Order: sequence, then structure tokens, then C-alpha cells
Amino acid sequence: MAKSTRQGNNRLKFIIVDDNKHRASQIMDVIASEVNFSSCDIFENTTSARAAMRRTNYDFLILDVVLPKLDDTPSSKNGLDLLRMITTNPKLSKPRKIIGITAHIDDISDFRDEFQKCCFSIIEASNSNRLWKKLIIDAVKYDLSSSVSKLKSEKDIICVSVHGIRTNGDWQQSLDKLIDGHIGNVDSHIFKYGYFNAILFFLPFCRRYV
Repeated sequence: MAKSTRQGNNRLKFIIVDDNKHRASQIMDVIASEVNFSSCDIFENTTSARAAMRRTNYDFLILDVVLPKLDDTPSSKNGLDLLRMITTNPKLSKPRKIIGITAHIDDISDFRDEFQKCCFSIIEASNSNRLWKKLIIDAVKYDLSSSVSKLKSEKDIICVSVHGIRTNGDWQQSLDKLIDGHIGNVDSHIFKYGYFNAILFFLPFCRRYV
């Protein structure tokens, strides 16, 4: 079964694959409190998760390593097989960030090797590690901030604002300052045509002139 929630207007999509329902719910709650996203789906086995990733492009995957394939006994083989399938099977969407989690501390070094092959990270999500939820959020936020930094380095981004009729577009200056303060190298253009009343709007030659 998948559990999905929506928040904000952001288009970020999360998928959590974890057979520990309580932990999966905790992860979703902490994501919801820290990050704006459009959807967060939860699956308890690799078969359901694989089917979802065939039809949906996710931005972030939170992957428990020790998972059942369907209704069988959980095994690290299943989680690692899903990880390998994501990286090699073109039919599965490839999240831009995969964060592995496991409560099996003794095996974490073996799991880490598999994740590091693809430059992904794995976190000890056990009762003895009280920081594991913060580490997940830190990893997500770092990826988001690096994406913003990449936008800042692009010089071919143009933002054109056009105000509506019967207004002078006072908001455009505020938008221009906001863009300049957060993403410095965006080429911002403000298009103004002055106050355009309803009478002029209904005159075709006036509309064409503007």
C-alpha cells in the first residue's frame, strides 16, 4: 500500500521504501515539516516501489536496505537489488538523490560500499542514533541548495514579468529585487505598458499597439 500526502506548491516528489511503518511515518513527518513538496509515497516492499518508479519520476528516494520483496522475509539482498536496478534499468526513473537507511549497524559498512558506488549515502537509522532524522533532512537540503547554486551559475536564464490591465505593475519591482537577491545571474526584464483601462481593452487597434 502506498501512502501519499501533499503540501505546498513545489513539484518535488519523495518516495519512502521502508517496511517499518512507524519509521516511515516519522520520515514523512519530518520531511513535511522541513521541505515543501508535492507528493510523498510510502511503500513497504521492493516490488511495489519498483512498480511506482516505472510510472513516476521521483526526486528523492529514502530506501531502507533490509526489505521484503513482497510478503517474504526482509533481506538486505532485496534492498540492494532495487538499488542496482535503479542504476541499470532504463525503465525505472532515477531519483536525483537516494538516501539509504538501516538499523543493522553491523552490516552498514557493507551497505555503504554499494551506495557509494553511485555517490549515494547511507544513514544508521537506529534507536542508538538520535540524529538520523536530522541527517536525512540535512542531505535533502544540501541537494536542494546545490541545485540553487547550479541555477546561479547559469547565465542564460531570463525572467520577463508582464503586469495585467488596470494596474501599474508595482509588484514587478519587488519580484525583480527578490530574484536578484536569491539567484544573482538571472537576466530580469520588466515589461510595462501603463494603466490599460477596460474601454481601451475593447478597442482592437489599442490592444494591437500594446
